[in-house]
Amino acid sequence: MGGPGGLTLATPNGVTVTGALEAVLAAIGVGEGIGVGTVTTAITGNDLPLSFDRQIGESGKYKDVTAEAPYNDNNQAHHMPSKKYLSDHNMDPDEGFSVVIPKEQHYQTRSYGQSKPDISAPYRTEIGKDIADYMNILKKDGLWTPEIRESLMKGLDDFKVEFPDLFKKINQQ
Repeated sequence: MGGPGGLTLATPNGVTVTGALEAVLAAIGVGEGIGVGTVTTAITGNDLPLSFDRQIGESGKYKDVTAEAPYNDNNQAHHMPSKKYLSDHNMDPDEGFSVVIPKEQHYQTRSYGQSKPDISAPYRTEIGKDIADYMNILKKDGLWTPEIRESLMKGLDDFKVEFPDLFKKINQQ
């Protein structure tokens, strides 16, 4: 669940544990119920609040997806459509739809670092291309799961409720 590099847990005291999910959980003495909270670590024996990486498939407004985790964790928020596309259409990129993707796969997306998106394409078309791209990259790397699909679709459904005009077909406008 923490991406190809594993899960990284960082404490306010500067202790960081990185590795496969099972190894990290064993190291800090956590069984089930992963989430932000306080646990007793096997390393120090102290109760330490931990912050966890964003989970692949989390989705929603960019500002909401990025609020709980630092930019430099193993998973990153990916704008759909691109930040540049949103800016060119006078949309606030922080209000735009985004989904969490592992850093290595983020670099493979069709729009990563794109400086000249097709601004003539409707929003509905561009987000559709980006979702297909996201799914194909995760499938290719063996990361696509039913849980990721469910999380992506839930976030997208919520976004459609808030911004229905963005998803209208051209002949519906």
